[in-house]
Amino acid sequence: MGYRLGLLGRDIQNSLSPVLHQAAARLCGLDAVYELIDVQPHQLAGVSAALKQGRWHGINVTAPYKNWAFQHVSKQGHRAADLKAVNTISVDSKGQLHGLNTDWFGVGRLLSDLREGAILILGSGRMAETCLAWLLGHEYSDITIANRCSDRFNELKKRAPKQVKSISFDELEHTLGRYPTIINCLPRTCYDMLDSWAWSREAAMDAFVDLNYGGRTRGFLTRFDGSGRSVHDGVDALIEQGIESFVHWTGHRPGREHVAHAVKKVSLSER
Repeated sequence: MGYRLGLLGRDIQNSLSPVLHQAAARLCGLDAVYELIDVQPHQLAGVSAALKQGRWHGINVTAPYKNWAFQHVSKQGHRAADLKAVNTISVDSKGQLHGLNTDWFGVGRLLSDLREGAILILGSGRMAETCLAWLLGHEYSDITIANRCSDRFNELKKRAPKQVKSISFDELEHTLGRYPTIINCLPRTCYDMLDSWAWSREAAMDAFVDLNYGGRTRGFLTRFDGSGRSVHDGVDALIEQGIESFVHWTGHRPGREHVAHAVKKVSLSER
């Protein structure tokens, strides 16, 4: 019997995760089915019950359900416990759910070459917190979070009260130029707002990292091309976290280069 895997989330029809895990399975000589579990909040109890009954060997979890997953697993890895977010669930022989956070590896892949200096994080969700925790853990000390929710920012600020600052989106539009590095953790639904900002004013930027991917993301990022800037979408983060999830479920590690080739080939063909 092959592996039954999946991705839990909302509005995930364009996810590249099925391509990633099917490629990984082929490379490792395994049979695997990876399905999209696109559900509304009231359907989550049914997903949890199906997991415990063995419908899937394991699943990934994406926005907006990572904190829900954290609250509904029996055991959590230390990264998941620290971030209060689970993006990888496995099921043991007793039907217990084990939660990990492999986003940490994906974020590390994107952020490992950042220079010192002021860093701006757009958004305050679970991926923003993962980026913040990774940066603080690697001794970056000038970090500003742009968000709308003061309660959520206060929660994030507890990680390093002296190093983490806040700015509103209204204030930000006129101060973009002071941030050499910008990390976008806002969902794709925010691109209309981002498009309206005066990006031409931020001449000092060294790097722009966007955790999203797809045609809309690539179109947005074209404005930052050139001038020696480092510009990345979220595909490499997806690949890194996905491989770690696959290893956790199967015990097999596929070659990253081959998985990346399969994923990026499909990614570049999408609008």
